[in-house]
Amino acid sequence: MSRSNINLPPRFLRTVEAARFLGLSARKLEKHRNYGTGPQYRKLGGVVVYALADLKR
Repeated sequence: MSRSNINLPPRFLRTVEAARFLGLSARKLEKHRNYGTGPQYRKLGGVVVYALADLKR
């Protein structure tokens, strides 16, 4: 790992950005979240976010 990446926090995307990254609609991603079938998500201050690393898997 390069020294420039050591102290950087993981990159997070909101639902619309994550859906665009995956080629899905935001509503489809929300449905996956509700059914527990989509990528792992987190809530930061009440906002749903997805880690870029989780979306790449």
